[in-house]
Amino acid sequence: MINIRERHEYWWNFLLEKVYVPEAYDRSIPDIKLSTRSSRVAGRACTLWCEYNLTYALQEGDKYDETICHEVCHTFANRLYRNEGHGTFWRYAFNVICDSGRGQYHHYQRPVETPELVAIKELLKLQKKLAACTKGNGNDSQR
Repeated sequence: MINIRERHEYWWNFLLEKVYVPEAYDRSIPDIKLSTRSSRVAGRACTLWCEYNLTYALQEGDKYDETICHEVCHTFANRLYRNEGHGTFWRYAFNVICDSGRGQYHHYQRPVETPELVAIKELLKLQKKLAACTKGNGNDSQR
């Protein structure tokens, strides 16, 4: 499976190297959110984070790098120019600077529930339960 964090950081740093960003702008690497939702959305982004759908990442393998680049370009364009959607600067960043030249949208087939995905979903559920239990124990000790 593609290393999402590594590619996310690569694309962010690549854009920072190629585009002048004034000191006043937020240059920090956007947070990463992971999703396992069954949907048509392979990724989403806003000013603070990029969300990647593990279902698509597992299915697409190295081709998922296009989605990572796509979402990082959204955050970059939004921070620099308040350019949301597939606006002029986003198109320039994605198609010219990142040399993707693959257009705006991804054309993945809808993902299938593989045993690996089912296992990852279960692990994420357990992680959330553990975090909730840990948080609950911390609150009880403060009372």
